[in-house]
Amino acid sequence: MLAAVQLFDQDLVRLTFVVGIAVSVLVYERTHTTTGSLVVPGYIGAQLLDPVALLATGLNAYITYWLVSVLLPRYAAVYGRSRFVANIAVSILLSVLLGPVMGLITGPGIPVLDSIGYVIPALIAYDMNRQGVKVTSAAVMAAGAMAAIPALLLVLIDPGRIDALPVGDVGLFVVGQAWLPAIALVSTAISTSMFSAHGLRAGGFVGPMYLALAAVHPAQLLFFLALSVATYLVVHKGLKRIMIVFGRRKFAIMLMGGSLLSWAVISAVSSRYPDLLLISRLPITALFVPALLANDMERTSISEVMVGGVLAASATLSITVVAGGLVDESAIPLWAPLAMVVSLVALAWPRIGPRITRALQPPKLATEGPESEPEL
Repeated sequence: MLAAVQLFDQDLVRLTFVVGIAVSVLVYERTHTTTGSLVVPGYIGAQLLDPVALLATGLNAYITYWLVSVLLPRYAAVYGRSRFVANIAVSILLSVLLGPVMGLITGPGIPVLDSIGYVIPALIAYDMNRQGVKVTSAAVMAAGAMAAIPALLLVLIDPGRIDALPVGDVGLFVVGQAWLPAIALVSTAISTSMFSAHGLRAGGFVGPMYLALAAVHPAQLLFFLALSVATYLVVHKGLKRIMIVFGRRKFAIMLMGGSLLSWAVISAVSSRYPDLLLISRLPITALFVPALLANDMERTSISEVMVGGVLAASATLSITVVAGGLVDESAIPLWAPLAMVVSLVALAWPRIGPRITRALQPPKLATEGPESEPEL
């Protein structure tokens, strides 16, 4: 049994996340300082009652920054998307290493190492490279504290809104909890490969991870897809016609709109069917994944994101299930290796397709040309 930690209840976590989006935009527009990303202040604010989790996040972010932005450039050129991918990969690996170390202080199960927490240090580290360690650290902590103010005020009124939440399997994962870091790594690799090969998107680097986890639970997958389309229609077809929004503001509106819409649906469904939406037990994840998918729909199209989502989820899920079965020496369902082969071939097709096509073409027969006069 994993250790319990003291956190806000789920609705207060969601409130902190939504407020954090607004705080991040406000901080940027007033100081031109970024806070890791729009999702970071809410996450930091939600963990404010767990200083060990904050310490783990800070250590991970700084070590990731030093390895990727200070050490790695001495040996290889990394920039742009490659640097961001490197940040995520290093952050995930460090999370695995930091878990046991922090467990010596509080016991196993540090919430910063679960769910979206795998990516948060990478986002902070990326901004540390852009605007410096001190500026980024100050912005992140200040924004996180401001995001938590409404929740803290509600806790003062009603102390019962502090929950002892166990960090464990919420019934969503098709493989054991220990495999979450591996799923996150595979998700990052699949997202990068899919965009490079096909130009397809599926909710950023973590989108394939959660689509894969939801793929074996129809209600969760329907929740993600339906809410992403609804968010896209509300923002792109509705708000953008009456508001001039672009860049960071556009993404903030998409993220906040998607989060509020998801929160409303979760509340309505959970009140009547409490065990239907398992994803609601990951309170922040349930809000931001539909918004990320909707943002990609706005960049490309609904159909392209749907295709990318199916491909990414299939590849991520099948690779993880096959790897988990081999390592744990458990039975591997027949669909997993088949889906893995099909998905990997689809991802690699732009590179291997022309070669296969040329290899299957019949050889051309040599033909004699018209006779010509011999040269003298």
